[in-house]
Amino acid sequence: MTARRSRIERTTERGSFIRIGTVTSCMPDINDGNNLNTIVKATEIIEAIRELDGATLTELASYLDMATSTIHDYLLTLENIHYITKEDGEYRLSLTFFTYGMHAKQSVGIVDIAKPILEKVADETGEKVWLVVEAFGKSVLLEEATGENAVPMEADVGNRVDIHSVAGGKAILAYRDESHIRNVIDRHGLPARTEYTITDEEEFLDELETVRENGYAVNRQESVLGLRSISAPIRKDGDVIAAISVAGPAHRLTDSRIDGQLSTLLLESSNEIELKTKYS
Repeated sequence: MTARRSRIERTTERGSFIRIGTVTSCMPDINDGNNLNTIVKATEIIEAIRELDGATLTELASYLDMATSTIHDYLLTLENIHYITKEDGEYRLSLTFFTYGMHAKQSVGIVDIAKPILEKVADETGEKVWLVVEAFGKSVLLEEATGENAVPMEADVGNRVDIHSVAGGKAILAYRDESHIRNVIDRHGLPARTEYTITDEEEFLDELETVRENGYAVNRQESVLGLRSISAPIRKDGDVIAAISVAGPAHRLTDSRIDGQLSTLLLESSNEIELKTKYS
């Protein structure tokens, strides 16, 4: 039996969603002699279950190219500590991860403050609005709000996407020091997602300089054809900790709208979040 295609691959066939970026694996680079192999293997199995949206023992063995006896021992342990569940021979992640995820989300410290402001921006623009943070060189979609004209997108809160191809990622990365920026590029590269994705390092560094000059970042169909977005950074104690983004169809997010209404609205909104965070 061959492993199932991932949920990401299956859902893209529906044809009714716009992808805001390539959703990537949460697994870090584990080729490090300091890692404990048993923990690495357990994490690989957890990640495979997530990517496959549930899987049987045989499917996991095929997907990970591991012996079924080895995987079975890990699965039994993970089930005993309530990290996974098993029903009709299929393993799935348990709600333990929901608990951990909610804790991690709240630890950022601005979600509750930002949520009503995201909703206000969504109401005013009619588009999709995201709160974005950086984690391990990726953009993470931390919270969302949906305007009445927003198009469905193949993206969920918690998804990680390539930082260089989305406005929120560029709005954050532009204010990191140069060594961090180059480390992110060295680790993840600048893979092309569309014909508009910036894949040249010097051009990307110039793009980040433009972000700093303008005070906001723009995604010009760099993550998916037909989608544009704009994002403004959110600071706390002088450091950029997140970004607020508006995303929508390219024919609605025109240059004039981005440079006019949307840039003004997002800069005001990011400032409001900053002030409320400072004095809350």
